[in-house]
Amino acid sequence: MTKWLLYGANGHTGELIAREARKRGLEPVLAGRNLTAVKLLAEDLGAGPFSVTAPLMIDACVRTSTHYLDITGEMDVFAYARETDGQARAASATAPNPRSPSPPPTSTASTTAPRSPTSRCTSRCPPR
Repeated sequence: MTKWLLYGANGHTGELIAREARKRGLEPVLAGRNLTAVKLLAEDLGAGPFSVTAPLMIDACVRTSTHYLDITGEMDVFAYARETDGQARAASATAPNPRSPSPPPTSTASTTAPRSPTSRCTSRCPPR
């Protein structure tokens, strides 16, 4: 049977879908924001967490120049994404890193537009 990925498996609806899928003999690979909850559900259902399929998905993103932003919180997934960063950059498949310095503006007018005194925008905000 083909495995498939269920994002949000630790949420209410995701868990219902995961349990029903297993009842029907399907093999979902579980992923979600709460690693502990996903692991407990995976153990209960005999299904795997996202870290099982993450390398395949990240590699596919690199091959197809598709942006990928890791929000799983699974350190092994994050580490693999970091390991493939050079390949992703070469394939132009990287998402901007908010901690990287901003690229220089294309024109000085775009960064010097007057802002409202109540504006909370920082230097990373788009020009108005």
